[in-house]
Amino acid sequence: MSEALTPQEALDIASNTTQRAQAAPATHWWAPPVGGLLAGLTVPLIVTAIPDIPANLLLLVAGTVTGAAYFILVGRVMQTWRSGGVMPRAYFQEPVQPWKQLVAFELPPLLLGGLCASLNGWMSILGGVLIAGWVWYQLARKRARACPN
Repeated sequence: MSEALTPQEALDIASNTTQRAQAAPATHWWAPPVGGLLAGLTVPLIVTAIPDIPANLLLLVAGTVTGAAYFILVGRVMQTWRSGGVMPRAYFQEPVQPWKQLVAFELPPLLLGGLCASLNGWMSILGGVLIAGWVWYQLARKRARACPN
């Protein structure tokens, strides 16, 4: 069993943590909109390519590349936060139940992606725009929490 911290030790830890958080490199301002754009482009490109893959191979490749670029961008953002000592809470660490966090972030894009798969033309583009907006909002929210400055 560890000993309890003295008040001065607790203040020192809090002060060091605050200084580290303030000195952490901020996420670039362009990360949320670019993440939203990449996620939003992925859906209509892949949905358009799926019905006739041999004829639309270029669209499928472009959709796959934009999807991979999105995951690379999000990985770099998380890596920047971790290297600075600041990391947004994971789903299971939020004060809200984990299933609510999962439903709030993952379910809308999955439902929209499934809806876009059954639609053609402008509706898949509209679904991509909605997914882009949702991802942008979520990344901006995480950025605001991680980098309050």
